[in-house]
Amino acid sequence: MPEKLTKDTAIAHRVLELKENPSEKVDVFIGNPFQLGKDEWACPYRIVGGGIDLNLQIIGVDSVQALQLVFPIIDSAIIGTNVSLLWDGEEYLGFAPK
Repeated sequence: MPEKLTKDTAIAHRVLELKENPSEKVDVFIGNPFQLGKDEWACPYRIVGGGIDLNLQIIGVDSVQALQLVFPIIDSAIIGTNVSLLWDGEEYLGFAPK
């Protein structure tokens, strides 16, 4: 498992807020894709806050695919937590297409 991503190690970061308590924040970090094997790349991501600490990675055949796949996976991971989040006051979190 990759090291836990932080603001200092992530290539992208988004701050979400808990719907029922907007002052409580949830951070989403996306890491730099890295090569695992000849046709296997990983893109790490982390969702932390509001009682959540997911530190995972998604696999693709190249770095672009791994990066493309991480966005809908983050969206699904958030849905799977059953925690209602907002981004800039809206329910659309911006990871998966509307």
